[in-house]
Formats: sequence, C-alpha cells, structure tokens
Amino acid sequence: MEFDFEETMSADNTIQYPVLVYGTLRPGCGNYTYCLKGRTVFEQEVTLDGFVMHSNGGFPYLVDGDSTVVATLVYLNPEPEMFADTMEGLDGLEGFYGEGNPMNHYDRRLIDFESDGLIGKAWVYIASTRAQERVKELAVIESGDWMEFQAEQRALRIAAGMKAY
Repeated sequence: MEFDFEETMSADNTIQYPVLVYGTLRPGCGNYTYCLKGRTVFEQEVTLDGFVMHSNGGFPYLVDGDSTVVATLVYLNPEPEMFADTMEGLDGLEGFYGEGNPMNHYDRRLIDFESDGLIGKAWVYIASTRAQERVKELAVIESGDWMEFQAEQRALRIAAGMKAY
C-alpha cells in the first residue's frame, strides 16, 4: 500500500516529506515530547533495511550497512509554518546545518523506503560524513531497536545495583 499524503510545500518552499525517527525522537522518548508531540498527524512503527545502529550512550546513530533497524514513520502537521518550524527544530536537535555542511553532526537524507506495506520517501538523520569513522567504532545495537536496547541497559543497571535512568 502506498501511503501518500498530498504533496504540499512548507513555508520555506520545500516538499513536505515525512520523517523516520529511530532514537530519542520515537514516541515515548524524551525528545519526542520536546520536538514532536502535538505536531504529527500520523505515526507508524516500521523497519528499515540497509542501516546499522550504533550507541553513543545517550542516543543512537545510523550508518549505511546491511542490518535492519526499527523506526517510527512520522507525518508532521502539514500546515506550512508549523511544518517548517518542526523541521527547523529537528534540524537543530540533530545538529544539521544544511546539506554538505562540514559542521553537521547528522546529515538529513531523503530516502526511498518500503516497509510493512508502506512505500514512499522520507527524511532520515544519519551520522554525518565527518562523524562516520568515529561512529563505526561505537557499539552496534544488534537488535536495531533503540527502545529495546535502552530497556536492556536499564535492566542491566538495576541488576548491578545501579540507578536506572
């Protein structure tokens, strides 16, 4: 099934594609509340092939690879100014300053995806070109699911008698 909202333009004249979020921006995580709560019109958990997820402790990175990751497909409120404001907030959180900017922490890439009956294009934030080598040295999240990984880490801390954050 192709899920296709009417292709509209944001206030800055860019096409309004949905966003694939896979870490702290997923529903139930802190940055979702900060950046996305009340700003979406549709959300669905999906799986994405062709990426590997790495942990930096408090947040994950994606790099190109041959694994599957769990993400949430998020369609933002299409009202042009709200859409642009939300994308600006996401870009700021992710340290994305523009395509090809050497200061980017993450790059925002428009990808074609097919998952769980949904087909389309969406934005996804991946480790920037400058961060790729460092990120590849970080622990791989084998499950490809940040929320599952975080739950496992909390359980390990509790079992070790530590505080579970």
